[in-house]
Amino acid sequence: MLLGEQTSVEYRTRRDFCKLVSSQIGTPYVWAGNNPETGFDCSGLVVWALRQHGLLRPRDDLTAQRLADLSTQVPALKRGDLVFYGRDWGRVTHVTIYIGMGYLVGASRGNRNIRSKEQARLKKAAVRTLDLDYRTRDRLGFGRLINPKDDPNWRPLPLNLEVRK
Repeated sequence: MLLGEQTSVEYRTRRDFCKLVSSQIGTPYVWAGNNPETGFDCSGLVVWALRQHGLLRPRDDLTAQRLADLSTQVPALKRGDLVFYGRDWGRVTHVTIYIGMGYLVGASRGNRNIRSKEQARLKKAAVRTLDLDYRTRDRLGFGRLINPKDDPNWRPLPLNLEVRK
């Protein structure tokens, strides 16, 4: 860690974002869910957290693929970065959030058939902590959306995923 990094705007933004995401651990997985009351799917969790943090406009509704398209590809992870997954030639089907120290948070163990909290409880599908080794075979790449809130020059760039064959 560089001197002064803990007090930088970017560090505080990332730290607070990860705390917010981590506060949702245990929230049920519900397909197309996008808030703590009804539950989350993978992209719903990310979009909700970005909105709460003022990093997305309220009307933005993004899928895992769209989040990947708006991210800047990065070779190494920082807290708050997104990790993208998929199987068929770059189509992103899942997203998690890196929270540091080798851990991810994501809404997982779900599918399109889980549409209520009751179904999620039965399937034990919820927002949870995952090891960075989670689904390495399906991992497509890392993306960065978070930068200092007050940086007027920052713009997301398209993500060009390198897909393993």
